[in-house]
Amino acid sequence: MNPTPANTTVIPHKDAIVPLSGNPFFTCIISKSHLPSHPCQVSIPATFYPYLPSESLPVVLSYGNKFWKMTYCVNRRTRRLYCGWEKFATDNKLKIGDGCIFELVDSKNLQFKVQILPGQLPSNSKPTINDKSSDSPSFN
Repeated sequence: MNPTPANTTVIPHKDAIVPLSGNPFFTCIISKSHLPSHPCQVSIPATFYPYLPSESLPVVLSYGNKFWKMTYCVNRRTRRLYCGWEKFATDNKLKIGDGCIFELVDSKNLQFKVQILPGQLPSNSKPTINDKSSDSPSFN
């Protein structure tokens, strides 16, 4: 195997897991609500709000060497990625049980680098909250 010359930029394959660069990030396990024919959006955890603007803005997600434009929506109680998330989910063939890491690489222009960790939930696992069926990733 030949070593990579020091002055060569290596772009990892889109499916490669790469170390995070120290920027703030949040994670998401894909459920029905993240996929087409459902609400098809990503709710951002409240613990991540301090890193984000308090008004709705355009946002860009990058995965591999591709980019997707969508909307970062803010309302009284929630913040989410919407209006474009469906295309990202479809283009990347996201499935229930896949994991996504959203690393905030540019807070001024609102850009996230996404890593997708493929994985199916075991067939005997049923997501539940308080013993009630749900499409959330909480398990008993």
